[in-house]
Parts: sequence; structure tokens; C-alpha cells
Amino acid sequence: MSSPTKLGAIVARNSTLRQLVQEAAQYAEIEQRFMRLIDAPLRDHIQVALWRDRKLTLIVESAAWATKLRYKIPELHSVYKSDQDCPDVDSIRVKIASRKGSETEQKPRRMPALSASDMASLESCAGQVSDPALQLILRRLKRHKH
Repeated sequence: MSSPTKLGAIVARNSTLRQLVQEAAQYAEIEQRFMRLIDAPLRDHIQVALWRDRKLTLIVESAAWATKLRYKIPELHSVYKSDQDCPDVDSIRVKIASRKGSETEQKPRRMPALSASDMASLESCAGQVSDPALQLILRRLKRHKH
């Protein structure tokens, strides 16, 4: 049985993988340099998403962080241009991360079907409660059989 091939050897033999690894390293370097220029509270909510044709696209967590970042863009341009280690940037775009699958967007769960004993318990409680509004709520709940 032969030993497994090392990942470095696979990447070295495949030009597409080699190019992807080089681009990933370039993105990581650009992100690291850019993040040095951003203050700590804002930095924790930004990601470099795309660097192409001297255009930098940043992803932020929310509209609030996007607004804060957009106010800093003129300052970032001047700081970025003065830093000789940073590549030239003509424009900075800010996008808000989509929140698909977040708790706020999930469909509400349907209430499980009530058993006969559950409905009897609700009716019994409604009969013993002196508050008419609560009685009404308990009886409405009993009608939702799903």
C-alpha cells in the first residue's frame, strides 16, 4: 500500500489549483493589509469579499455597520493610497451580508396537533378561570386543531 499523496504535491502538479492557492494567498494579504487600516470595533464586522480591477468589495454584517463603513470610505482611500504596501484602489464597494436561514427569517413553526386530552384540559381550565378574556383565549386555542 502506498502512502497518501501530500496536498502540496497535488497543488504543484495542477495549474488550476496552483492558481487558486496563489489567489487565495493574495486575497489574504490584501485583507490583512486593509484590516490594519480599520479601527477595532468596525474591523470585527467586515470581510474583504472581492479584489478585482483595482476595485475592493467589502461585506459587512448589517446595514448599521455598512453605514459606519461608508462614512469612512474617503478616509480609507487616502490612507490606503499613502500605504505603499497596499495595492492601488480606485473604488471601495460595501455590501451587506445576506441573512438567509437566520432566526428572523425562518418560517414560524406550526403548533402540533392537540390530542383529545389536551382539548379537554383546555376546556376544563377555561371553565375554572374567572377572567373572561383568558377564558376566551383558552377556548380559541382549543379550536386550533391543526
